[in-house]
Amino acid sequence: MMHGIGGYGGWYEAIFSMILLGSILWFAFLLINRIRAQKIQSTADVPSALEILKQRYVRGEISRDEFTRIKEQIL
Repeated sequence: MMHGIGGYGGWYEAIFSMILLGSILWFAFLLINRIRAQKIQSTADVPSALEILKQRYVRGEISRDEFTRIKEQIL
């Protein structure tokens, strides 16, 4: 007696399908994690406005009054 389409079938077809589906899901999981890691890394490299303001104050590009005024606007 033939099982499935074209005479194939049985428990090995079910196992193969589960392995294939598991592999596809695992690949999707890895791909999503890699994209998330790249987003986190790219946003971590960008300094915040407050950090830039502090750097400008330390370098002497702006006065204390300007620093205080801009800081209040940022926060």
